Amino acid sequence: MTRRFRSRRTWLALLLLLPMLLLAAPRGTTANPAQRVMERVRLAQEGLPAWRAGMLIDIDLPGMKVKGKRVGIRHTPPDRFDFDAKGFALLPRKALMWTADSLFAGLSEPRLSPARPGDPRGSVRLGGLFREDGLLARMDYRVDTLRWLVTQVNTWHDTLKAVQLENDYIRVGGHWLPSAVRVDMRLTPELQRFYERLRATMRQRKTPREGRGTVRIVLDGHRLGA
Repeated sequence: MTRRFRSRRTWLALLLLLPMLLLAAPRGTTANPAQRVMERVRLAQEGLPAWRAGMLIDIDLPGMKVKGKRVGIRHTPPDRFDFDAKGFALLPRKALMWTADSLFAGLSEPRLSPARPGDPRGSVRLGGLFREDGLLARMDYRVDTLRWLVTQVNTWHDTLKAVQLENDYIRVGGHWLPSAVRVDMRLTPELQRFYERLRATMRQRKTPREGRGTVRIVLDGHRLGA
């Protein structure tokens, strides 16, 4: 019984490690496996045309609230976003982490780790370090290697998870486009400078305070082409 149980655990561990082991296989390049994952995500976005969509946005941050705001968005590759909405001036850029440039810019010391229990089939975890405004953060990405999409991003400051972002996608004309975004944020004194910059563009000019916040975005009506 014990031997059978251990055997099952071994097979489960191998299944979780399989995507990472495949990525680590020699491919005629000196890049490490984490860099290969980043490159595959970039390559998957090559040829993506400009696209448009509508967005329904809910923002609930301490001192910053937007409820049911309808916004038009236009994406021009590689990393330009334009919005069409009267009186709308704020969307935390951490909520628009869709392109490889926005996802991996400034990431150092990238490394791979196995998928976690509960991660979708074909997932691997990519970690690294990121520095913004003198604040050092640990980054953790969940990458879907079946579609080469980043489906989750976690940002850690010391032992505190400051941001968790999850992306859903829809296939349109042979391309994967974002369909929903969920962002959970933890505001700390160290992060107030970031939100102070955002605060200046809000109608409700309240001082951010420590606490939790969320951003929810649903995209629909996708159209390819400028």
